[in-house]
Amino acid sequence: MAIGDDAVSDGMPVVPETGQVRKGFEEINRTRDMIAQRNKATRPVNRGGTGSTTAAGARTNLGAMASSWRPKWSEVTGKPSVFKPSAHGHGLGEIGGDLVNRLPNLEAGRLSPLPWDRPITWTRRAAYMGNNGQILLGHVESTRASKTDLANVEWTREQLQAIPVLHYRYIAELQKQAEDPDYHVSLELGTIAEDLHDLGLWEFVHYEGHGESAIPSGVHYELLGLAALRLAQLQGERLDALEERLNALEAM
Repeated sequence: MAIGDDAVSDGMPVVPETGQVRKGFEEINRTRDMIAQRNKATRPVNRGGTGSTTAAGARTNLGAMASSWRPKWSEVTGKPSVFKPSAHGHGLGEIGGDLVNRLPNLEAGRLSPLPWDRPITWTRRAAYMGNNGQILLGHVESTRASKTDLANVEWTREQLQAIPVLHYRYIAELQKQAEDPDYHVSLELGTIAEDLHDLGLWEFVHYEGHGESAIPSGVHYELLGLAALRLAQLQGERLDALEERLNALEAM
């Protein structure tokens, strides 16, 4: 290949052998112009360029992807079948090696002992376990807008006065003490679910089972304050009636 053949193949003129040396500056400037033109022009891919003046066009022409591109899971080949706990954004601090040991405790309803000695002095509300097909913690809705079929209760003074208030110890706790003499059994205060049921105060009882086969299993202690409130109202009505009778007798 002769000198100048590459220039000719690239569309550049060459200086002929008969050219005048004194005009060499023209050829130098012409060469510089062609270099500048090449830099400004779009160079095709087959000539080592991108074939485009934009990044998006260059990626398309070169078959490249943007740095923010994320393939679909179906497009990934050689996918792993097992992931570390840190995969998918879960840090090791969130999912530790003892997760398998803690799950059975969580499913059994066993919580950390820390809340037992933690006093709560800030804003709070009572939480209940509700069962609507799954066990959920929440508070009791008690607005008028959420209720219907409102009716006064028909408890009698005799019913409410008959609610037993007892000291007792749990049999299961005494059995623990039998196994460990140092185990302390607390003296409890409460009432009896069966007695409330027999008194007709079923509203304070929670049952196992449904319908005729349901049996008392516990007491809604959080509702017993309403029994005391209703008893106070009945006693107040009775005192008002006695006061009216006394006033009538004194007026005779």
